[in-house]
Amino acid sequence: MIKFNSNNERIKRAYFEYQQEANKKSPSTIDNIRKAISRYELYTKYIGFESFNKHKAIAFKKAFTQSKSSTGEDYLSKATILSTVRHLQDFFKVAFP
Repeated sequence: MIKFNSNNERIKRAYFEYQQEANKKSPSTIDNIRKAISRYELYTKYIGFESFNKHKAIAFKKAFTQSKSSTGEDYLSKATILSTVRHLQDFFKVAFP
């Protein structure tokens, strides 16, 4: 199984540099963004970001809201869902205008 996509890695690296330098995001915020993007990549099995569309976004959100938390709870908190979706939304708006 593929563990990464080289084109995605280049896009993510440029985005993280942008967030750090242009937007002055803290390292912990960038780690949260990295985790959100990683969750999306895991869901799509590391397919290229270029294939992103609204159907994939809707399917990811549905699957993500139904997943269990890392602590074993039956659901994720609304704050986790909101922050993950917001980070992904910002990423795709900036990386693919």
